[in-house]
Amino acid sequence: MFYLWCSLYSDLKIRRIKMRVHRASTMLLGSLDVKAKTAQIFHQLMLSKALIAQEHKGIYSILPIEVIETELNAIGAYKISMPILGAKEMWQKAGRWSTFESEMFHLNDKTNQVFCLQPTHEEMVTKLVAEQGELRKAIYPLMLYQMGPKFRDETVVGHGFLRSREFLMNDLYSFDITEENASDTYSLVSEVYQRIFRDRLGINFYTVRADTGNIGGEMSHEYHLPCRTSHDSIAYCAKCSLGVNHDLLKSGEKPCCCDEEYTSIIKTIEIAHTFQLGDLFTKKFGAKHRGQLLIMNCFGIGIGRLIAALIDSMSPSARALRLPYPLTPFKVAVILPNKTQPETMAFAQDIIGLLSKIPSLQDDIFVDDRLDNSIGRRLRVAANLGVPHILVVGNRTARKLTSQPTVEYYRTEAYIDEPISVGDIEYFEIPRFIAEM
Repeated sequence: MFYLWCSLYSDLKIRRIKMRVHRASTMLLGSLDVKAKTAQIFHQLMLSKALIAQEHKGIYSILPIEVIETELNAIGAYKISMPILGAKEMWQKAGRWSTFESEMFHLNDKTNQVFCLQPTHEEMVTKLVAEQGELRKAIYPLMLYQMGPKFRDETVVGHGFLRSREFLMNDLYSFDITEENASDTYSLVSEVYQRIFRDRLGINFYTVRADTGNIGGEMSHEYHLPCRTSHDSIAYCAKCSLGVNHDLLKSGEKPCCCDEEYTSIIKTIEIAHTFQLGDLFTKKFGAKHRGQLLIMNCFGIGIGRLIAALIDSMSPSARALRLPYPLTPFKVAVILPNKTQPETMAFAQDIIGLLSKIPSLQDDIFVDDRLDNSIGRRLRVAANLGVPHILVVGNRTARKLTSQPTVEYYRTEAYIDEPISVGDIEYFEIPRFIAEM
């Protein structure tokens, strides 16, 4: 199961208690010495840094990382929460119970009514919209999304979040009056996905045509990130930037009409999937506007897969975790001195107080106060957690207290294993350094 260790989902960052400074001595940080028995770098890092903990085969606890909501809210989507349990009758009405039955977890209530732990919510959201009756024309496109767990009884599980029995999804469902409007909405949300991946996270991704599979519909696209250790792949044309997923490639479909010399097979992880559903579900549940069936799309981002793919693509080794800046666990770390001279510790506390006043750093300050560990070891811990900015208040700083106090400044970067020494900075320069980075 996913046990949520802190509050959920807001603007591409971990939400924590407001104005809180996070002290290493009170946290589950993992260890420099943890040896995770898995071949995938991202899986090793997520286990060793305590981002996840394996509860059972294919079942993980996850540190909830918040993604997407600001961008979806900006285009007028509404956040809702739908039940995890879905009735068998509802799935049968849509004609998908027999298709999904072997992939779902089932349970019976006291009256012997059969339910499933839902792997997706097309049936339920369409039923919800149909039951609202006639809605004003101005409400369309109606876009409803949620962030929550999904369940699938995978036969083969492994590799952390790449194939697990419970997974975290952001899924959005849209309803339009006409096919033309539905096509526009599909393009709108697709642009949001591209903006999230390209602009907010700064990552290299591929959008490719895909089979509609068990979801159904008229057309679908997948979003993929390159992954060194993945078993999935896409065929992609470097000339026209078109591609197809592995399933379409196996069925004989090519990315485009360009010469084959431009097409390459790339190992990837699928992180998102979008579908044009037409009236496939609205016809079954009678979701209409003025007698006309609504036209539907659905969209989904796999949060766990996204995190795993980002770690895999950006981390230089199995010990040094790297993520895009908006998703790093903390933005700045302060390493306290080993020796507890009152002047040195007071100086360190002043630095923490100064950082706490910077709005962009609220709830993103990590203080390693484990004085029984060496400064070097704590520096490696902060660097291996992927903290972008690391300030070391050490013995060298203490010796300078008679003159102008300084701090040793380090930073971390994607694809680079060791922390990079920038040099000494003065106390009053700290806010400027942080603001510029």
